[in-house]
Amino acid sequence: MSFLKGLFGGNKSAGSEKTGSGEKPASSEKPASSEKPSRGKGPPPEERAMLEEYLAAAEPLLERLDGEYRQWLEKAGVTAGTDVTAINDPKGQHSGVFVWRTIETERNFTQLHAPPRARRLHDAYCQSVEGRHQAASMIYDALQVADIRSPQSHLQAASQDLAHAEKLWKQGEQHRQDLDKLLH
Repeated sequence: MSFLKGLFGGNKSAGSEKTGSGEKPASSEKPASSEKPSRGKGPPPEERAMLEEYLAAAEPLLERLDGEYRQWLEKAGVTAGTDVTAINDPKGQHSGVFVWRTIETERNFTQLHAPPRARRLHDAYCQSVEGRHQAASMIYDALQVADIRSPQSHLQAASQDLAHAEKLWKQGEQHRQDLDKLLH
């Protein structure tokens, strides 16, 4: 399905345990009198723990990926939106560095195992990250041979890819807000 998952292999669990039956582990511990069982509000404790563990693993990766993306656009002189047709990136060096600096983090993020309630969030972010990566690679490739052939058609395609990736990133952010409401 996804470019980077295919490129880098299968999933890696954000946590070390999975509960297949959905039942609580047998335990003689009872909640303290001040703790109330969370019935009807939010996910069950096991699911909550899996979501929180996933988010704890995913958030630093997403922050790094988005920070690198914003830094790349700034260095390349892209100040408004995702239009890279007038990019200031001679020979594509900024684009190449962006791909190089993010590829490991992209791989780590795409291989996280997302719990069922976080899958839409995870998929939106994966597709966005892949779109950014593909656009930067396309820009790099086009600018490397700009002396021989015009890069404009590739830059226009990359602009469209980045616009789509931005839309997917915003969807991921919306899914994250929905998860926050569910967890808090």
